[in-house]
Amino acid sequence: MPVVLLAEDEPDIVRLVTYILRRDGFLVRTATTGQEAVEAARQGEVDLILLDIMLPELNGYGVCAALREDPLTRGIPIVVMSARAQAKEVARGLAAGAVSYITKPFEPAQLGEQIRAALAAAAAGRAQGGAGEDLHR
Repeated sequence: MPVVLLAEDEPDIVRLVTYILRRDGFLVRTATTGQEAVEAARQGEVDLILLDIMLPELNGYGVCAALREDPLTRGIPIVVMSARAQAKEVARGLAAGAVSYITKPFEPAQLGEQIRAALAAAAAGRAQGGAGEDLHR
């Protein structure tokens, strides 16, 4: 089962997203601050990061930057999940290294689809001999 690291500080959203992802066949690890997310990703066994932008300690953009700079984590696909729906925010998230951007509120089916698509793209990149990092640019 793919492992998703959910980086989100709102307890209700953590419960809802965890339920949806587990129902859809994913294992879920959680982090409630940006720094916890970076540390959890560096510990390994994470196939994808579902990342809120507005996190304490280190915001989602900072998390993206830290993960993209680290050879151990730069190949992990990041899907941003944020209430910030303006085009400039979406562009900023993608420029920071996310492979996809989901705005809150979201449809549960959309969440699973976006995660599966990001995992498939990362796997295809690895199969073609890349480390996955080109998927983030």
